[in-house]
Amino acid sequence: MLTLKSTLKDLIDLCTTRNACKEAQTWMAKELEKDKSITLDKLLAIYVDDVNAPEGWAAWNLEVNGKDFDSGVKDMFIAKIKNEMTACQVYIKCAPVLTTAQDTTLKAVYKGKLPIAEKELRDGIITRATAEVAP
Repeated sequence: MLTLKSTLKDLIDLCTTRNACKEAQTWMAKELEKDKSITLDKLLAIYVDDVNAPEGWAAWNLEVNGKDFDSGVKDMFIAKIKNEMTACQVYIKCAPVLTTAQDTTLKAVYKGKLPIAEKELRDGIITRATAEVAP
């Protein structure tokens, strides 16, 4: 289980085994060069604050690696998600690994912005994931 005190090397190892995209691997390698002992709390703060960093990496990590992260790491990735469609997709796909508070945070991003998806969720046309999917 990776925590905010885990090292970037731990995250790189996990992401490499799960076939992270080249862009993410390159970015993590550059951050590791800058600070060999950087922990995830510092790395994810850099990521969340970087307006040019794609939030898709947060969604991918939550979907593929979510079960391997503690709540603090998931909270940091969720903090990066500002796009309503991305928030809704993470809410739907990652349900088994999210806390009630994380659900609430994601819903706040898309609430009132995706009326059709919201209605389909309410009506059961779209259902949330009920089990973890193997990466």
